[in-house]
Amino acid sequence: MASHPPGACCYQGIKHEGQPVGSISTLGDFEIYTSAPADKSTEHGVLFLTDVIGHRFVNAELVADQFAANGHFVMMPDLFYGDAVPLNRSDAFDTQKWRQGEYNASKRAHLPSDVDPVVEACITEMRTKYQCKIKQLASSRVA
Repeated sequence: MASHPPGACCYQGIKHEGQPVGSISTLGDFEIYTSAPADKSTEHGVLFLTDVIGHRFVNAELVADQFAANGHFVMMPDLFYGDAVPLNRSDAFDTQKWRQGEYNASKRAHLPSDVDPVVEACITEMRTKYQCKIKQLASSRVA
């Protein structure tokens, strides 16, 4: 997929059935969806980064809730400041123009330089406010 430019396949799909149990709030100037385990533990956290359809898509919320049901605190930010791509958009939509911010009123782009600060703010919030533990994943090296 990374070898081809983004296209309609990036925002085509089906909507799952179910009722999300997490909540929407704000962190700084963007929204976040959070979902916590039944015991409200935040020791183990998952930062869930969505595709272009965004954090308010029921499928993403249900996946976040499933992580929470299995003992993980989940934070899922709005990476696109309210400018996610609607599921199954039918018009002549150009994903490259969307990435450059040409479709939204503020002209805010959706490039790494725009998304990285959102991710960094979430990591900081998860570490400080929610006290999520940092788990070092084993790395493999080729000698």
